[in-house]
Amino acid sequence: MWDMVRFARERNILCQGRGSAANSTVCYCLGITNVDPSQTDLLFERFISRERNEAPDIDVDFEHQRREEVLQYLYENMVAIALD
Repeated sequence: MWDMVRFARERNILCQGRGSAANSTVCYCLGITNVDPSQTDLLFERFISRERNEAPDIDVDFEHQRREEVLQYLYENMVAIALD
């Protein structure tokens, strides 16, 4: 996820993490979200907790007109990783 956001930001493609991931300090430190949870009263438990019986997910919105660039980057790099 971090790599896709990095790719988009380097190319001035608008993107923003959203949803429960906004409550994650890790997402903030990686630059996936712009909200510092330590400075707000956000509930980390929305992102990950023992009560949730599923893995956490990170939602990121990319600029609609340029989303295909990000997807193409993802496809090319996932194939490269799979072939290694």
